[in-house]
Amino acid sequence: MTYLDASVKLIQTKDALNLVYFDVSGTEVVMMSLEMDRKLQKGQGVKLGIKPMAIALVKEGCKGSFANYLPARVAAIKEGELLTVVKLEIAGNRCEAIMIRKNMQNLNIQVGDVLFAVFMASELSVQEIYSV
Repeated sequence: MTYLDASVKLIQTKDALNLVYFDVSGTEVVMMSLEMDRKLQKGQGVKLGIKPMAIALVKEGCKGSFANYLPARVAAIKEGELLTVVKLEIAGNRCEAIMIRKNMQNLNIQVGDVLFAVFMASELSVQEIYSV
């Protein structure tokens, strides 16, 4: 699991569906959840979790159907036989993305590059609620 510090901006609920909007250092991300901790409130600080394999990397100018786009700087790249682990700095948080090695090579990403970490709202989860 990779983590991001954030604050809750807005909570929308309809039936069993919850959309929670967060601020991650000035960038909005959204979480879609069927289950939500009822202690979660607007203005609270939280630790968000994302599975490293759920993060895609794109260069500037690429858009898709993902809900969340966070600027990220490549801090390190570790290539294995099948997979590549990309260490990222996102809004002061150390994160990682894991992808198939061949796909990573096609992107031609280097340490120091600035790109976007993108992920679906359904892949984001609240790991911890900080006291207010």
